Amino acid sequence: MQGGPLHQLSWAIGLPRGPSGFLCLGVAMALLTWLPLFVLAASAHTLTSGSSVPFLPSLGTHVRLLVAIPLLFIAEVRFDHRVRNAVRALGSQLVPTEQLPRLGTALAQAATWRDAWIVEAALVAFAIFLIWEGVRGDLPGQITTWRSTPGGQTTLAGWWYGLVSLPLFQFLAWRWSARLLIWWQLLWRIQRLDLQLLPTHPDLAGGLGPFGGAHESLAPLNVAATSIMAATFAEEIMHGHTGIREVVLPLAVVVIANTFVLLAPLLTFAPKLYEAKHRGLAEYGALASGYTRAFERKWLRSEVAPVEPLLGSADVQSLADLANGFDVIRRMRFVPIARHQVLFLVSAAVAPAAPLILFVIPLDELVIRGLETIFPL
Repeated sequence: MQGGPLHQLSWAIGLPRGPSGFLCLGVAMALLTWLPLFVLAASAHTLTSGSSVPFLPSLGTHVRLLVAIPLLFIAEVRFDHRVRNAVRALGSQLVPTEQLPRLGTALAQAATWRDAWIVEAALVAFAIFLIWEGVRGDLPGQITTWRSTPGGQTTLAGWWYGLVSLPLFQFLAWRWSARLLIWWQLLWRIQRLDLQLLPTHPDLAGGLGPFGGAHESLAPLNVAATSIMAATFAEEIMHGHTGIREVVLPLAVVVIANTFVLLAPLLTFAPKLYEAKHRGLAEYGALASGYTRAFERKWLRSEVAPVEPLLGSADVQSLADLANGFDVIRRMRFVPIARHQVLFLVSAAVAPAAPLILFVIPLDELVIRGLETIFPL
């Protein structure tokens, strides 16, 4: 993941190469989008008054700029570390030596797309186009915010938001979409290799388990997306006369859709894993049949009792090991990610929406109910 115009920008301004420098760039961009808004809103006296939605109560703005932008950078740093480990394990364990050049070519092509200026320039143009066309998640038009005066004129803070803050945020979000597409293309090229998947591997994914760990590290993207939606819905409930029941279904769709998008690239390996599982069941099934038949002949059907005692015999341990290996193959997954990792991604998406329950049950009543549950009278 370390490459492309944004990384080169961080190096050009003197930030250290590596995670710390890139995270510093994320914090700087978040402050660049938010701090001028605070100063301009304060100078226009719209921090806490002056419109239906002043600057400080504008939850969606703060979450987009101060929460979501840093989370996008955190996700990239975590994903980069996990992906390096996954690809390293792939090249050393699952790709035959004669196919390593093809793996190298696939990685080089992905790096070329990652570093292409034209890709990120197109994303900047696309973000500006969407804003120009009015594709943005604002409150209903009849509600005035700190971005415009009661007469409908755009404030200085509104201009900064429309020309700098929102385009930069949308560019960073679309940039992640582009990088996921590049990653998906790389996985598609990898699955076309003659992967030596191991049906008995304890990760239940033929040795591809590290790729599931890489996608688990994308949880900050889920947190960012749901946080934005939850903050926007909270504003609509408080200022737009929207009921809490009206936002439950859209939030559920966001949680499910985001989680699916983050996991979808791993579906590329499904045919390979399906083939490996059924090949393993057939081969180990034949091996188990031969071994158990020989075990039965020796210990149950032999007319002459075996010299060695059954208690402590290596034959029994081998039979148990063979059964365990066969059970591993039977439980092998068709997608290289564990159930607990999927639940972690879903939980990361659901957690930011939890505060919306306060619109249904006030905080004091919620605390009282919790205490009554823990300490029943």
